[in-house]
Amino acid sequence: MKEKLKKVYIILIVFLIVSLPIVHLNYVIQLAKEQGEVRKLKKIVNESEELYQNRKIELENKVDLEKIEKEARTKLDMEVSNEIEYFKLK
Repeated sequence: MKEKLKKVYIILIVFLIVSLPIVHLNYVIQLAKEQGEVRKLKKIVNESEELYQNRKIELENKVDLEKIEKEARTKLDMEVSNEIEYFKLK
């Protein structure tokens, strides 16, 4: 009886020694997959933020250029008007 009990204990211990690392390895693999997905999502978010910032800068520059262009046209119109007035007075 002791011999059979000893064999059962040995089999149980061997089973635990073999199965626990496998379970742990599966858990580690699952965590790695999740972290990989999180990294991919973070990368996508960072790229999206960069694109947004670049587009925002482009739009701000475009608005600035339009503003400068409008001011230049206004000054040119005023100068032309002044020249016309000058020639009318002559």
